Amino acid sequence: MIAVNFVLVITVMASVDAHPYEASSAMKQHSRVKRQIPDGPDGAPDIDDPTDPKYQELAQESFDKYRETHSGGQIIVKDIIVTKATKQIVGGYVYRFSFIVFPIYGDALTCYSKIFVNLENQKEFVTVNCDN
Repeated sequence: MIAVNFVLVITVMASVDAHPYEASSAMKQHSRVKRQIPDGPDGAPDIDDPTDPKYQELAQESFDKYRETHSGGQIIVKDIIVTKATKQIVGGYVYRFSFIVFPIYGDALTCYSKIFVNLENQKEFVTVNCDN
């Protein structure tokens, strides 16, 4: 039995053709794999198509929320254009997007919105900001 164990140890040692430190470094190098979240690289949001109709709808809803809290009077909108959009998976989706609101009267507003939509399709408007 001791001879069999001795032969196994010698066989294993002979199969390693490098110094033990180098062999362990090589094994570590092959065993270390960078893990990524199934979203963008390193968990960053995925850049999405801003012309997708869902962003137009979300932008309209976001601006409606902004109007509820804005004390500058009623703003009548001529057009809304989404310029940038990202989506991130986090127990639902986090949508972040920038859009430009063109009112009938006055200057265009540049807006940013962040919306969380859970798995039951309930929306939470996290951030809605607009600047002239």
